[in-house]
Amino acid sequence: MLFRLYYLKLGIPNSKHERRWVLENIILSKLKVGEKAEIVKFSGGHGFARRLQEMGLIPGQIVEVVRNLPVGPVEISVIGTHLAIGRGIASRIIVRQLTHYER
Repeated sequence: MLFRLYYLKLGIPNSKHERRWVLENIILSKLKVGEKAEIVKFSGGHGFARRLQEMGLIPGQIVEVVRNLPVGPVEISVIGTHLAIGRGIASRIIVRQLTHYER
């Protein structure tokens, strides 16, 4: 499973329990084809982050997975451009998967 959903019960006086779903951050290489996510942060040094930002991958940017085979590069679409990035690099990009309401 790509992310875990937590069901939280919050005790609110004079009302029923409130339901809230919380999404966890995951790595980009775990997304399936067609899924969209928002870049949260990079797990690497300053040079690594700068290199990704030069390619248009900045925190807050929305990316969509175009191709993700079990081996080889991960192809993503960002700002209308397709990028093929290595699986090792994709595993160091932390993203937050978008729900259907946010797409």
